Amino acid sequence: MKKMSENEQQQVLSLALESLQVQATLLENQISELAQEIRTLERDDELDKLDAQLRAIRADYAYFQGFVDADFKRASYYD
Repeated sequence: MKKMSENEQQQVLSLALESLQVQATLLENQISELAQEIRTLERDDELDKLDAQLRAIRADYAYFQGFVDADFKRASYYD
């Protein structure tokens, strides 16, 4: 199996971080919509579950952010 180059690792890391950002945004939107509903035990339970998922995504993001090379510039299709 071929070992990934540093550039390839940074590209994969960049994509993973973008994916985590999108997932977090979607969860934040769900939480916002749910928070506007009439208060019920089911709604509160669902908010707790979504909040736990969001905390996990943010923890993953913070962890993987530690591996990012500050000098890495992801290639753009428009360059």
